[in-house]
Amino acid sequence: MNEFKEKLEKFLGKNQKSNLAKINPDRLMKLWKNTSSGSKSRKMIKGRMAEVYSEISDPDRLMKLWKNTSSGSKPEEMIEGRMAEVYSEILPEISDPKRLMEFWENTSSGSKPREMVEGRIIELVSSIKPEEIPDWFSKIISKEKSFPDSFRGTIKKKAEEIYDKLYS
Repeated sequence: MNEFKEKLEKFLGKNQKSNLAKINPDRLMKLWKNTSSGSKSRKMIKGRMAEVYSEISDPDRLMKLWKNTSSGSKPEEMIEGRMAEVYSEILPEISDPKRLMEFWENTSSGSKPREMVEGRIIELVSSIKPEEIPDWFSKIISKEKSFPDSFRGTIKKKAEEIYDKLYS
């Protein structure tokens, strides 16, 4: 019975999404930029963006989309919302500071995703034990590798803690 219903609906064109349903996220962004604020077209595109973005779980894809948004725009806000959802699932598993810095660099200052990444970086630095100092931390304190100034306090505090445990 359901199979027949589906065939009838397909034949009659019922329950089919508009052409916006077939458009990829990059195309939606272009359409968004070419519509005027408050227009019916923009509202339709916004609704479709929300649907499309909710289906994306690849952080690299989200970062790429985020880079193509305008600062303070609704698409930026929607993508950052999705980034926060995805990051809450994957950040606890990431222990590569280079990867975390990539996430950090691809979020806007003060956004929820950036705060989440900063929290994970601080957690990672704070978890360092004097008997197990990772190579990346050694490179940071020897200034072979740079880290944003916003983490300088956390890194210095950890370096002092390690020094005190090893040499005091």
